[in-house]
Amino acid sequence: MAKTTINSELQVTSTATFADHVNLSDTLVVTSTATFADHVEADSTLAVTNTATFSDHVYVEDIAIGGGQSITKFLGATVAHDAGSIAAHGEETFTATVTGVLVAGANIAVVSTPTNYQAELITTANVTADDVVTVRIHNTDNGGAIDPPSATFAIGVIHFAT
Repeated sequence: MAKTTINSELQVTSTATFADHVNLSDTLVVTSTATFADHVEADSTLAVTNTATFSDHVYVEDIAIGGGQSITKFLGATVAHDAGSIAAHGEETFTATVTGVLVAGANIAVVSTPTNYQAELITTANVTADDVVTVRIHNTDNGGAIDPPSATFAIGVIHFAT
């Protein structure tokens, strides 16, 4: 595998295609259109304000998309949970361990609603402590209680630089 090593910031300001593995000791800034056919490693920041296509893995310290705030971490976990009966307009909560999550800073926590859940059950997630995400299952049904089946939840947390 061929490898291109760049020991400074790389700014892509016009259309470019990179066929080899790109290794940067600094920041990759894409303000035009760039295509990367092999994987990219950047020891600092990846900032994309136009279009970048990556055909393989991208390894960076943090990432900024569209000139926005830098994302420093994306962490995830799966957890099995068997909720009890949830009354109409009631809710149940449980916690999941997501190692590396910090309550300090800016976070977006998401949880996938299991496919075997009824449409009236809505799930949300919040980072409530270091390494802990609280998942809430809310029953929006007016017709009565729902006893959802046991399910596996996928949880993701995006942490932003502050």
